[in-house]
Amino acid sequence: MDKIEVCVLNPEAVGTSEKMMVCAARLTQKGHKIKDLEDFIELYNKAYTKNTVAAMAKLPYPTIQKFGIINVVIVGVSRRFLA
Repeated sequence: MDKIEVCVLNPEAVGTSEKMMVCAARLTQKGHKIKDLEDFIELYNKAYTKNTVAAMAKLPYPTIQKFGIINVVIVGVSRRFLA
């Protein structure tokens, strides 16, 4: 095999994953109060830059995994469902 091709089967999932990661990171910051699902949705939909994602991508894997778990706990569904 001379060449390996890479294809993203669900390109929409990349953006969703980014939003989830940024949202979870914001949940760990002081000042964010989530009283209900509307508060969570507002935080989830808050704009972010690609620089934010690039900086977060440099974080250690356990930290990124923790962000995913935070979202699961807040939303109350499995990571598979969110994906």
